Amino acid sequence: MIKLQAGNAAIESMPGEGTTVTLCFPSERTIHSTQFSLDTQRAQANL
Repeated sequence: MIKLQAGNAAIESMPGEGTTVTLCFPSERTIHSTQFSLDTQRAQANL
């Protein structure tokens, strides 16, 4: 999934402390909250 979006992933793990997985997507693949809100409103209006 990450590779298809031209992003990257990092995994850090420490015994006894846990694991952190970080997924980074390029900004052009990000849905900004205002655009998401407008798209959601339009979709709901078409119901």
